[in-house]
Amino acid sequence: MLSKVLIEVGQLEHSFPSPISINSYRNLKLTESPSSGFSGSQHSLTVGDSSMRIDGSRFLVSGGASGLGAAVARHIVAASGQVVIADLNAEAGQALADELGRNARFVATDVTSEAGTQAAITQALEAFGSLQGLVQCAGIAPGEKILGKEGVHRLDVFSKVVQVNLVGSFNLTRLAAQAMA
Repeated sequence: MLSKVLIEVGQLEHSFPSPISINSYRNLKLTESPSSGFSGSQHSLTVGDSSMRIDGSRFLVSGGASGLGAAVARHIVAASGQVVIADLNAEAGQALADELGRNARFVATDVTSEAGTQAAITQALEAFGSLQGLVQCAGIAPGEKILGKEGVHRLDVFSKVVQVNLVGSFNLTRLAAQAMA
């Protein structure tokens, strides 16, 4: 049975004996090794001494239309996995899904919306039948000083950061965990 995995920036939780805390992505490796008894090769995600097979696994990647999320989506498909790219940027997300082919889908998703996030998970389950992993890359980081030439940091900007980066991550984690249970 394949392990289930939730990956967030800086931490990997999985069904190995204990969670692994990683301080940098230098310890996170995608490897390929000859398979035993199957044609082709096996791909795995390795953190330290623990690894998980990616080939045949299905992942949802938030913030998957660009940057780190897009790189993760490409690695999953290259490792013979399937990926649902969840992002607000519909143009970039659909273009990446088209580039990756039949093992990728795009779903326009606002991680701060419970209904929208649940719809993304439902579409992932409909497309691929199950989820084995969630990779959280959705996030925002507007640059604004606490006290600058133009005054104090706007509270609405900070509130949006908390909504996307904290509440959105929690929202997606809880709903994906339910789908993987």
